[in-house]
Amino acid sequence: MYKNNLVSVIIPTYNIQHFLDSTLASIINQTYKNLEIILIDDCSIDGTYQKIIKWAEKDSRIVYRQLEKNSGAAVSRNVAIELANGRFLAFCDSDDLWRHDKIEKQISFMSERDIAFCFTQYVLQREDGKSKIVYVHNKLDYEHSLRNSYCITTSSVVIDRLKTGDIRIPLARTGQDHLLWWSLMKKGFCAYALKEPVTIIRVRKDSLSEKNFGLIKKRWNLYHHYEGIPFFKCLLVFMHYAINGIKKYRF
Repeated sequence: MYKNNLVSVIIPTYNIQHFLDSTLASIINQTYKNLEIILIDDCSIDGTYQKIIKWAEKDSRIVYRQLEKNSGAAVSRNVAIELANGRFLAFCDSDDLWRHDKIEKQISFMSERDIAFCFTQYVLQREDGKSKIVYVHNKLDYEHSLRNSYCITTSSVVIDRLKTGDIRIPLARTGQDHLLWWSLMKKGFCAYALKEPVTIIRVRKDSLSEKNFGLIKKRWNLYHHYEGIPFFKCLLVFMHYAINGIKKYRF
């Protein structure tokens, strides 16, 4: 049975020691205090896991595990979900940041509107200090999300499991987050946006999000193989994805 009003924060980690401190500080210092913070380390070799242990010694809300072998973010997130006690699941990548009132605003937004699936506007922040706000649609269903997948960034999402039931991340190496969003949408759960930039996505030179063109083949695979979208429709939604992706990171 889920603990009502408890938010379980799901964080997979892998070789992220230089960014983890600020990420965890932004979560621990949330104005919404009823949190459990679940970190699953995917066999880091740089000192990430040792940092997690030190943070757990300072905050009893932190739960952590290390996988026996490197298995990818999907497996890490599913292990965290299995450990989670909260009614609400909040996802955060281990190099991203939350504004101090993110969770408080999202839980209030979801409660007032009786919704199960919430995401937010977000800020893209480059290492050179430049940033831009990504503005998103008010509401996304399955068809709209295929064409506007840039709207939902993983670190902005909160899901109410009391409404959706149990969830698991599809075991794809990349794009597993979108496969989850789409599976929820196909069950009738639209995604609603809190239109405030309370999530900060750090765009690192070595991050996947920076390598748009390298992800083209994998994105096509998500549409065509995993979602089973017919070729010509797949071509159409893929064109929307490519154009939006270029616009998103141009600043």
